[in-house]
Amino acid sequence: MKDDPEHKHFVFDESATSLIQALLSCPGEPSPATTASVKFMITLQDERDLLNLGYTQEQITKLTPREAMDIIQAGTKELSRSIK
Repeated sequence: MKDDPEHKHFVFDESATSLIQALLSCPGEPSPATTASVKFMITLQDERDLLNLGYTQEQITKLTPREAMDIIQAGTKELSRSIK
């Protein structure tokens, strides 16, 4: 798919087998593999996951979204509450 600056529309070339493939191969857009994402909030599912890992609501509210994501992805259990 090529951008046609004179007419403000896209021209599909023969190599594109579908509209989706053409849109995904658009050279002006970053590919999904090169796009960065930043977590900006802790979702309800994140809270549930953290609670299931042993974290308290107080501990969860002190976490940054990135910290919460890292803990969930690693499956890191909160140990201080279970140690006596």
